[in-house]
Amino acid sequence: MGSSSQRIVSDSGFIDSVRDFGLTTKDAVKELVDNSFDAKADNIWITISENDDGTKFLVVEDDGEGIPQDEMASSLSFGGRLPWRQNTTGKYGFGLPASACCQSSRTAVYSKYKNGSDEFSYNYIDIDELKESGIKLPDTTVETLPSGEYDLHLDSGVESGTIVVMSELIRPQYNTIDGLVRNIKQDLAEFHREFLADGKNIYVNGEEVEYADPLMMMEGSKAVEECGMSEDYGIVEPIVFENKGEDDEDIQVEIRLAKLPIKSIIEQGLEDKYNIGRSTQGFYLIRDGRQIAGGRSLQLYNKTNRYNYFRGEIRFPSELDDEFGVQTNKSRFSLDPDLREKLGERLEGILSSLGQEIQHERNDIKSELNRDNVGRESTSEKIANETLTRLRPSGYSPTEEDVEEQESEKQRKIEEIEESDLDTDEKQERIESIREQFERDRYINKKIEVLGSGNFYDMTHKGSQMDVTLNREHPFYRQVYQEAELENTDLQVYLDLIVFTLAQTEDMFYTNEEVRRFYSSQRREWSSVMASFLENASDELGN
Repeated sequence: MGSSSQRIVSDSGFIDSVRDFGLTTKDAVKELVDNSFDAKADNIWITISENDDGTKFLVVEDDGEGIPQDEMASSLSFGGRLPWRQNTTGKYGFGLPASACCQSSRTAVYSKYKNGSDEFSYNYIDIDELKESGIKLPDTTVETLPSGEYDLHLDSGVESGTIVVMSELIRPQYNTIDGLVRNIKQDLAEFHREFLADGKNIYVNGEEVEYADPLMMMEGSKAVEECGMSEDYGIVEPIVFENKGEDDEDIQVEIRLAKLPIKSIIEQGLEDKYNIGRSTQGFYLIRDGRQIAGGRSLQLYNKTNRYNYFRGEIRFPSELDDEFGVQTNKSRFSLDPDLREKLGERLEGILSSLGQEIQHERNDIKSELNRDNVGRESTSEKIANETLTRLRPSGYSPTEEDVEEQESEKQRKIEEIEESDLDTDEKQERIESIREQFERDRYINKKIEVLGSGNFYDMTHKGSQMDVTLNREHPFYRQVYQEAELENTDLQVYLDLIVFTLAQTEDMFYTNEEVRRFYSSQRREWSSVMASFLENASDELGN
């Protein structure tokens, strides 16, 4: 039987497959920035703009040591790493060619090596040419920089550096330049924060990227200056891998847990600015000083709002890429089950305690702030009380005892304001608001307390005031209301109005003893059925 040889890849098929790698524009930029820092660059300039025909282009420049002319083609090849560069963040030598193939129809590279020629070497990746040439790169040549086409920061007189030009982005991740710039800056600020904190510089369209600090534990970061330092939540035993290092030394996975400065963030209203929520809580994976993912549960806990002020950091060296399942573009990973089990063993009990502590602290702060808001109607109370004047009157007639109790509460609130640290004008404004409120024929007042009845809400009267009290211990509050309170205040208003509707309907028929008993009974039934539904929902959504 005759023998035959078969190429392991098809020319055009390979290129088309690579283009479907899934590297986004942000992924590609991060890969190019990795290459620049691997080349010992101190400064990186990124330019994103539009060509005359409306298409977008991307230019990444750095003042690193450059690429030798005889290794230029290798650096553009899949798997073509520069062997003399040690301790790099690259994985398989896929970063530059994969980014070029996924994001641009043509990518040109100009580079001057620090100990080489005084001229810039030049090579490029052109998708159509690669398919026609049998996946062969052109020979490296010497070219002048395209300074007339692009507003470059490097010129021919620099000692060394590299310029990557993607002349037409074929799959830009965002439709507008502003969107691309904003999101790329946010990504670089977080993913390369340790490089930036160490004095490296990245500029995007002329603006310097300031490092982010998602754990709020980096001295000098804006987050720490504005919010304060997070609480380092104890020491977690590292996971040691014996003889796994480059020279067969032991290496380890380090785990750090942080509780964000809750009081400072809430009191200053900085939740939105620092993206406090489910998407940012959780673990941040740091590989050789460069983040590869953030805000992940890693299947070590269920993401709920009680963990919104929790951030963790898991650091590991590139020798453990297999255990972390790090893929070619470093933005995708899949934990080895054995590693996840070891992480779970070390974190067992710690995360649940941390979640409970965060929830209690947050509730205490909110209660304190509510006391500070004496005399102010919430949005839902304001809407309800303005609407009451157009609804059927209350069926409740206040007793003398009710009126006296209401008057006592009014005086208590006024005294609280007078003894507060508010300025004189603010005190007067709130006192007038309280007096106006208590002079109304009726009004709704929302409270949040633990209810001995077990109902998800109760309604009581105090003179012309109708107190609608939500039960802090009922699943409705813990699983639904508190979620809205933390992440969607508009939804919280709508939930308030639904509960107010139930209370107001009951109030309108208050003089009918039979109807009153019906509502009292129904409150218990609603609360019981709702608790059962929400318990099952928690199990299902948790899974």
